[in-house]
Amino acid sequence: MNKYLIKLYPIDEFFFGAISNFGNENENYRIVSEKFPQQTSILGMLRKEILLKEDFLKKRYTSEEEIRVKNLIGAESFNISSDVKQEFGMIKSISALSLGKDKDTYIVAPMDLGLKTKEVAYKVINSSLNKVEIFDNYKAKNGVKNALLNISNKKTTDWDEVYIEKELVGINRKQEKNGFFKKVRYKLKDGFFFQFLLELDGEINENIVQLGDAKSFFKMTIEKKPENFDLFESCQKESLKATLLSDGYFENEFLNKAFSITNNRKFANWITKTNNYKFKTLEEIHNFYEKGSVFYFNTEEDKLQFIKNINEKYENVNQIGLNQII
Repeated sequence: MNKYLIKLYPIDEFFFGAISNFGNENENYRIVSEKFPQQTSILGMLRKEILLKEDFLKKRYTSEEEIRVKNLIGAESFNISSDVKQEFGMIKSISALSLGKDKDTYIVAPMDLGLKTKEVAYKVINSSLNKVEIFDNYKAKNGVKNALLNISNKKTTDWDEVYIEKELVGINRKQEKNGFFKKVRYKLKDGFFFQFLLELDGEINENIVQLGDAKSFFKMTIEKKPENFDLFESCQKESLKATLLSDGYFENEFLNKAFSITNNRKFANWITKTNNYKFKTLEEIHNFYEKGSVFYFNTEEDKLQFIKNINEKYENVNQIGLNQII
């Protein structure tokens, strides 16, 4: 088993799509790229690169060739609703995606960053005195922190210190009315790159890869790392708080002992199935907790049980870099 640090350097502007880009039935006039590619996009890119390395990327495969494809990249695409353990051939695990510059790692800042708590007492009629912690300096008009956090020096960085917006005007020729729209692509400022860890039962080549829309290309570099290397080792861990380093997918029942600060986003899982040699693509819509979401617990045991339950139930989700919690 090999562990690699994969870095993705944008060659130019990029656009990462999601349901939220276009709104319901493409209602948005201004569509904006996501800041990060989805973990499923990373998986798809890696599967393609493995087939390229093996000189085995084809439109059609014989039944014998399909066995080799299964060994290399797995028999099917990621299915978030699968009840069985999915295998992706040589790909054993992918970490959460983060940003990097030089030796520094940047994550989406926890949503409670900068908030201070204080304990207050309250009493309900015919009950004893109770105590609860509240955020003393929270202001609704300001909302929660929306920035990047350098986990090496614990300093925050605003998004516009890393990302450059490039706004383009386009036209949707399929619409007779209101066909014009604005599309916002991003560039990273000099020195910044995307990065993630890959556990692979084999090797992969450096290459120019496509990720996002048809015009989004990246230089992919590869560094072999020791087995115990952890990209998020410098992250501050707290005994009563869990923080999402990636987007999260789990049922609300897992939060019955937690107070949380979260945002949600929709995720479309495209599943390709075959029937009598015909391909059929199905779309499933799911809700994710956004990276940076935080969950508070009464005891450390409650927090550890929360993480354990998620790891056991959502093994497929975890292995592609979702549900990454500290």
